Amino acid sequence: MDIFIKTYAELLTSYCQTRDDALLIELNELGKLLVQNQIPPEEIANFQHYALEQFSPEMLPAILPHITDPLAEVLMAYGLSFRAAIEQRYAALLEERLRQNERLEALGTLAAGIAHDFNTILGVIMGFTEMTLDSAGLTSFDRANLDQVLIAAQRARDLIIKILSFARKEQAQPKPVALDVALIESCALLKPSLPPGIKISHNLLQLESTANA
Repeated sequence: MDIFIKTYAELLTSYCQTRDDALLIELNELGKLLVQNQIPPEEIANFQHYALEQFSPEMLPAILPHITDPLAEVLMAYGLSFRAAIEQRYAALLEERLRQNERLEALGTLAAGIAHDFNTILGVIMGFTEMTLDSAGLTSFDRANLDQVLIAAQRARDLIIKILSFARKEQAQPKPVALDVALIESCALLKPSLPPGIKISHNLLQLESTANA
């Protein structure tokens, strides 16, 4: 920052001695340069203080009437450049938010398309599973497995409904959940994926007593 202070002091000295308006143009450019280098506005007060220290006490009476224009030129250029920089940042931020919104809309459209395709596939899985359950000759073990297939497919369908709601920007409505049923279904879904030797147990009575407490 010292180099800017010295530059201002030199320009101020030259202007006070010559009254050359071309120096005001240079001071205007200095104000813009201060913004580009992120010099805070409160620091500009030091510029004037340092510049006045360069004059001898005998010179000050002749200099003081002419120091207003140079400082005003710097401050005006600084203010306009600072405002332009803020507007540019705001425009860039707004543009980035618009791009994010466009990406979210594209993601929602993609999610909706995929969800519809999966919904069709799930309909086939659930339909053939139900027809198989209606057929004769199934063991109780087979029926239990097919029941789990239907439960998992129904959960997948519920998930697809949520995805479609997100894609359509619908407000999700809260619904009561039967915790005991959800717990039993979750345990049944987890068991086939666990390594041998690991078992899952649950205590619904303890869950109920905890909830009532």
